[in-house]
Amino acid sequence: MFVSSERTDLTSRMTGQRQFLRNALFFVLSFWLLNQVVYLFEVAEGVSIFYPPSGFAMLLIYLFGAKYLPVFFFAILVGGLPQRDVFNYNLEMLIPDVRMFFIYGTAGLILAKLNPEKKKLSATFYYTLMLIIIATALLASAVFVMVAIDTDSTLSTRWRDQVPLFFVGNLTGALTALPIFTFYLYVKSNGWKRLKLTITDVILKPDKLTAFLIIISLSFFVVFLGKYSENYSSYYYLILVPIIWTSVKWGLGIGLMCAFIGNLFTLSFYVLFGYSYYGMLEV
Repeated sequence: MFVSSERTDLTSRMTGQRQFLRNALFFVLSFWLLNQVVYLFEVAEGVSIFYPPSGFAMLLIYLFGAKYLPVFFFAILVGGLPQRDVFNYNLEMLIPDVRMFFIYGTAGLILAKLNPEKKKLSATFYYTLMLIIIATALLASAVFVMVAIDTDSTLSTRWRDQVPLFFVGNLTGALTALPIFTFYLYVKSNGWKRLKLTITDVILKPDKLTAFLIIISLSFFVVFLGKYSENYSSYYYLILVPIIWTSVKWGLGIGLMCAFIGNLFTLSFYVLFGYSYYGMLEV
């Protein structure tokens, strides 16, 4: 049976448009959900000590490509709803939006050039990605400082206090977005069935479960033995021991998973016990 090339092209375009819409919807929705987490850690207007949306958006631009840059900007505009008054949009709101768009959008495009094979992330690329995460956090902080400086004086005490928080927020947010993105990429590439098999055959083995339990238990005791003081943040370095051990024994992927789980449980314990979580985020 003969099928015209025009009909084939039309079908291909329609499929591509549907895929674009699905990806765009996922982009905007995930950015909005992560923004809701940001508001839980807001310490000043426009400053949160935990900010994963920008890093996650950078990784999505890396995966989806430059054609999603308009989607990224739209996600930035609506990502703060309902807390943000987008109906009275002004220059003061535009500047941080443009800062995020250009820094993290450009970083996503650079990542795409460095690793065209997006379905397979090598250890070398992970190290490069971590360096870019640090660089983007530094650059975003530098722009934040330049915009925030008072015209009549040098950097005020208010901004000196907030810049480290801004840097920590962007850095920890992007580092947290990395395993979330890796999980999303794995499911996208292999499907849910393969994920279930991986969890059963690899992650739920007794030796790995033991490692996870050690990390979670250590996270609990680090917080519990802190005696209700921020000085306990120094004890948090103990959690690096089982994380390094799992990385050496089973590879970088398992090590990153253990690091993410350890940080997640520690942060949960900090919030549960009513402690300040800035020390843990800083570490």
